[in-house]
Amino acid sequence: MHNLAMLDGAELAQAVAAHSGDREGPSRRMRRHSFPPPRSEASAASLETMFGGKGLERMTEFFTSVRDSA
Repeated sequence: MHNLAMLDGAELAQAVAAHSGDREGPSRRMRRHSFPPPRSEASAASLETMFGGKGLERMTEFFTSVRDSA
């Protein structure tokens, strides 16, 4: 079994070495590879709800409303 964190680190190091003048580009490409964009508008909306500007407040409100309606 491979250690995926080590593999990711090695791939990022190779990308940084290959593009020594661009520090942000390789990490941006790695994130796109690791976290593909959502496949639907519903997924995008869910991600925005959870991780957007007021994600904590929105998730707290959601779970509180579910608990109160049960």
